[in-house]
Amino acid sequence: MDPSVKPINQPSSQHDDQRLSEMRPARESSAHGQLERDAQSGSISPQIHTRAHSFGVSHATAPLISQAPCWHDAVYQQAQGDMSKVRWADGRPNPMMVSWLNAEAPGLVRPGSRVVVVGCGLGDDVAELVCRGYDAVGFDVSPTAVSWARKRFPDHASLFNVADVMAIPARFRHRFDLVIEIYTLQSLDPARRERAAAGVASLAGPQGHVLAICRGRDEAQLLEHLQGPPWPLCPSELLGLMEANGLRPLHGLDDFFDDESKPVRRLRGVFVRA
Repeated sequence: MDPSVKPINQPSSQHDDQRLSEMRPARESSAHGQLERDAQSGSISPQIHTRAHSFGVSHATAPLISQAPCWHDAVYQQAQGDMSKVRWADGRPNPMMVSWLNAEAPGLVRPGSRVVVVGCGLGDDVAELVCRGYDAVGFDVSPTAVSWARKRFPDHASLFNVADVMAIPARFRHRFDLVIEIYTLQSLDPARRERAAAGVASLAGPQGHVLAICRGRDEAQLLEHLQGPPWPLCPSELLGLMEANGLRPLHGLDDFFDDESKPVRRLRGVFVRA
């Protein structure tokens, strides 16, 4: 077994003076409209097989979902404010992030440290980090999700930004003590992962850490045999994506099944500059 991967187990459930909370939201455009334009231009392959319907995407939109960075916005739009229609939205901070914050984060990142949440969705992870005393912000490619997050957490509305991990704004690069990436890489077509991972890595400062959490799969299970989203990562893929961007694992990956009613295999890793 790779020494950088821990065995599968069952877990219990400096900088500029200007604070990141003063950052202004990026320009918000219609992601759904971009889906249609991408399809018309031929940049989206209608032949790709997905399980988009299981994520709340209509049959009309499903053919557009493949390499489009903004397909998530269609899901949020179709939900029309009903969180139960967004499959990945639990209305609570991610429990695997919370357990890591309780157990390991205190020795790595102190309250007041700058933290960014990649693909922040409806904002629960950002709100949790703020409550713990971190100088946290989040961004999401979906303007609808960001607007929704601002309404859910009006006291922290300025912390939610529209941005794309595939094109990180200059004001975000190399700025953070902790980068939290949960489920974004697994939601993207595998052909886009390397670029997305580069975006994630570019957020971390010289002494920054990256916490990455995703679905896991066996090394022998080939990507071409999977239908997504999501597309689970095997341990070597997660390690390889980070190492290709100058990040090494702080310790072995946590490889475990979560506490959901139908347990799902998860990978969790903490990475630092090599």
